[in-house]
Amino acid sequence: MSSFKKRVQTSQTKLPQGTRLSPYNGQLLISTGVPSLDDILGGGIPIGSVLLIKEDKHTEYAKLLLKYFLVQGIVSENHVLFSTLEEEDSKNFMMGLPWLVNENDDNNDDDENITPESEEKMIIAWRYKGLKKFESSVKNKSNIQNKILNDTIGIKSQQNIEKPFCSTFDLTKSIPQNIILENKLMTLVNLNEKNDEIIENFNPYNTLLNTIRKVIEENHFNSLLKPSLNVERNVLRIGIHSIASPSWQSKSSHDLFVFLHALRGLLRFSLGVAVITIPAYLYTSSSSETSSFVRRIEHMCDAVVEVESFAGI
Repeated sequence: MSSFKKRVQTSQTKLPQGTRLSPYNGQLLISTGVPSLDDILGGGIPIGSVLLIKEDKHTEYAKLLLKYFLVQGIVSENHVLFSTLEEEDSKNFMMGLPWLVNENDDNNDDDENITPESEEKMIIAWRYKGLKKFESSVKNKSNIQNKILNDTIGIKSQQNIEKPFCSTFDLTKSIPQNIILENKLMTLVNLNEKNDEIIENFNPYNTLLNTIRKVIEENHFNSLLKPSLNVERNVLRIGIHSIASPSWQSKSSHDLFVFLHALRGLLRFSLGVAVITIPAYLYTSSSSETSSFVRRIEHMCDAVVEVESFAGI
C-alpha cells in the first residue's frame, strides 16, 4: 500500500487593503501617498510606527504631505483618524484633500494637443507608420497589467479587486464631499468641542489618546488578538496636524511626551500608523539649532522628515 500523500497547499494570510510586504525585511508597509517619499522611507511606512514631519516656516509642504497620507487611506479603504486644533472643525481640513487624477481628461487633453502637423513630424520613416503609438501613460500601463491579469486568472469581481498601494492625485481637484460625509471608515476628533465645566482640566492629548485606544479596540486593529473569521483585517491611519502648536494648550509639556510614549506603545501591537506634523520652527533659536524639546520629540518617533523650502535659504 502506497504511503504517498498529496501535499495540500495552505492558503496564505490575506494582507490588509493598501499594504504590501517590504522586499528588504518583510515588514508590512503602507504608502504615504507620495511615491518619492515612499522610496526615501524604504518602500513605505512600516506598520506600527510613528512618522514625524517637521513643518517649514515659509510653506505648507508638511500639511500637503499629511493630506496625501490621509487621502491615500481613503482610496485604499483604510480606517482614517484625524485630529487638529488649527481649525474649528476637523471636517474642514478633510474637505480640502486632493482627489484622484481623471485619466479620461488627461487622454482628451493629449488628443486635442495632437495636430495634423505634429503627427506628420512624428513619422520618422514610412515603415513605422503602421505601428501602434508608444503608450507610456499611467492608464495605459494599468490597462496592460489588467489585460495580463485577466488572461491568466480571469476577470475578478469588483469586490475582490485589491485596492492600490499608492495612487496618483491631482492638487487642482478636491475630494467629493459625499465621500467625507458618508465615509464609515473615518474618525474625526474635534478637540475644540469641550464643555465650559471641563475646560480648566482639559488635556487634548489625553482626549486624543483615549479616542485612538477606543478605535483600536472596537475595530480589531490589535495585532495580538485574533479576530473572528468573518472580520477582515484593515489598517488604521492616524493623522495629527501641527501638534505642540500654541493651539494645543496643556498645563505642562510633559503631557506631550506622555502622549507620544503611549501612542508608540499602542501602535507597536496594532495594525496602525501615525503621521504627525509639528511646527518645529517655533522652538528653534536664533542660531537655527534644534531645541532640546524638539530633539526629545524626535527620539520618541520612529522616523523624522524635515521639510525646508528654498525660501528659507
